[in-house]
Amino acid sequence: MEPLRMGRDDANSARVQVRFADDEILEGEAVSLDLDRPDFELVLADPDANSRRALIPLPSVKCVTLSRRPTDGAAVDDMQKVALHFNDGEVITGLLGETPQRGRYGVQVELVNREGDQVELLGIPYDSLKAMFYLRAWEGPVIDDPSLHIVSQSLTTPLVDLLGELRHLAEMRDRGDIDDGEFVSRRRSVLDQI
Repeated sequence: MEPLRMGRDDANSARVQVRFADDEILEGEAVSLDLDRPDFELVLADPDANSRRALIPLPSVKCVTLSRRPTDGAAVDDMQKVALHFNDGEVITGLLGETPQRGRYGVQVELVNREGDQVELLGIPYDSLKAMFYLRAWEGPVIDDPSLHIVSQSLTTPLVDLLGELRHLAEMRDRGDIDDGEFVSRRRSVLDQI
């Protein structure tokens, strides 16, 4: 895994999702995102927003989703189980796809979900990460039915449920199930609820 250095003119640049420490989410194109630098610039994706660009200091960020894709069918049995504990109490579990790449201000983690069918590349500032624990076994049961997972989340964490809806909308747009106009409209509705 190459160190994270993305630029607007770079052929490898991609749309990213920035999740702040207060759970606000911004999407856009990272002009210069390098975990060895204390900040980066984001060209915002929302055409209805008043702001077109943002200079984002890494200490204000909880994590950046750099990419999300289906796995290539790799065997997950031999992958290292991890739990990412954030300072706000949130815990994300998954499997390490690659060795984490450490930068001066954060770490880049390729995280495969527990089912082994999706991989996310995350940039996580050290300011938001309490610790990354390497596990021998999962502490709780794996919920195979996604609808049960959403119901159980919504009973106790409505904000996390809304953030999941934003992620679902982005996935629908990326698959082509909805166009950009419908995405912006539905996203605005979810953001109003937050």
